[in-house]
Amino acid sequence: MNIMKTAIYMLFQNEELKDTITSISVISRQTNESRQIFLLGNGIPKSMSEKIQQCFKDFKNVNLYLSSTNLGVAGGRNFLIDKINHNFKADFFISLDNDIVVPENYFELIEKKSVELKRQMKEDESLGIMSPLVAQGPELDLPNLETYEYPKDVDLYERIFHIYFENDNAQVIYHIGIRRWAKHYIVNPGFQYLVSFLLKFINFFFKRIFQFHIKPESITTFLAVDSEYVWRMLRKKVPEAVDCLPGGLHCYTKELLEAIGPYDNRFNPFGYEDADFCIRAKKESFINFLVHDIIIIHDVGHRHINRSYKKKLQTIARCKRLLLIKHVPLLPIRILRYIDYLVFYPLVIRRHLKQLNIKGNLEYTLIFWKHFLFLK
Repeated sequence: MNIMKTAIYMLFQNEELKDTITSISVISRQTNESRQIFLLGNGIPKSMSEKIQQCFKDFKNVNLYLSSTNLGVAGGRNFLIDKINHNFKADFFISLDNDIVVPENYFELIEKKSVELKRQMKEDESLGIMSPLVAQGPELDLPNLETYEYPKDVDLYERIFHIYFENDNAQVIYHIGIRRWAKHYIVNPGFQYLVSFLLKFINFFFKRIFQFHIKPESITTFLAVDSEYVWRMLRKKVPEAVDCLPGGLHCYTKELLEAIGPYDNRFNPFGYEDADFCIRAKKESFINFLVHDIIIIHDVGHRHINRSYKKKLQTIARCKRLLLIKHVPLLPIRILRYIDYLVFYPLVIRRHLKQLNIKGNLEYTLIFWKHFLFLK
């Protein structure tokens, strides 16, 4: 019997060291000779190298690499994938961000799920990328998540169900994926922004006068906002084919990697590299799955705590354009999408600035336009 060789890869930066050590101390318990962790310190000062190596030297089955240059998300993952292919020759790859709490047998569960889904597929179908159900740690309001120990004696499905439906809070599972990539990224995103904005305005009055609330799921492609889908997902727990899944949780076979290649380094330092990876898998006839019966908890550490919104906006604008160029071959349609983003995305920027308590809506809008239109 052939033993599946699984490689778990993770990136971290210097300011995330404490959380990463805690994460590795927990997930390394699930490793063995055929299931190993590949860890990259991304943009680590040379003066910190020896200290960081000492921090991880006692963990078994952890392969540590350090880069003084920040290789970006796509670049960092590709660096580790290359090391895995040369030094370990894995059959199965699991991406894991360093702010995620997983069940104590997560890797075994996801390996078994890949085998199970493969058996269920038709002859002309191929298993693509899988991802578990993602719950947002801050919304769950559970104690001791910072220890990275998976909560016991808590029915997470019931807790998510309660927060989602009774508290009307879709943020609890907002990052579970996207049903149809073309509709979400390409087909009239401006319409979605505008309708979402109008619904908020209408609901402001409807809730107060008629005690009635209009649900926005009919105009969105985010799975988390589709209440009928969420009801079915939480009750039946049946894996469902979707198009795009969060990159920090991608699970896939070496056959997929050989067919579509690694992440696209042009999306560095971050932004849409995961969407592009999923879209390329979809275009090559692989079927991607959201695996509902496995729950992980996201956003428990301090990743991106010092990330500037201005820098984030700059790279997101550039990567949005790159995604359009790569996956929308018809120039007239691409031009329409350019207009959509230029006209309607400032509404999204305005909302973000309000949430972050930052002034300067016009300044940030101009930054987005500049990087979306002109900068490579």
